[in-house]
Amino acid sequence: ATALRGPCWSVPGNHDFLAALPALESIGFRFLLNESTLIRRGSRAIAICGVDDPRWFRTHDLRRARAAVPAGTPMVLLAHSPEIWREAAELGFSLLLSGHTHGVQVCLPGGLAIFRNA
Repeated sequence: ATALRGPCWSVPGNHDFLAALPALESIGFRFLLNESTLIRRGSRAIAICGVDDPRWFRTHDLRRARAAVPAGTPMVLLAHSPEIWREAAELGFSLLLSGHTHGVQVCLPGGLAIFRNA
């Protein structure tokens, strides 16, 4: 079996419940629930921000997730569902990583979606 090395960040999805998170955190996953962490390399940093599932629980808070991020720091957003992409872009997130796409999302340059599941 291959072991994960280094920090592992995650966000809950629609089948995850808060009661299950401590067991997952005990094996090395850190859940980001409307919060952020910084990865530093020398004088540079990038923020990893995470929100609760925006589709099912609707308790995500993008502003709270980025509240502690220093101005000008690139931000990666982890969210189980991609529906919040417009709001995330407006708030300055550099990249959104989502998992609840069930068959991917395919978008042409210019924002024309040719296939979307959410």
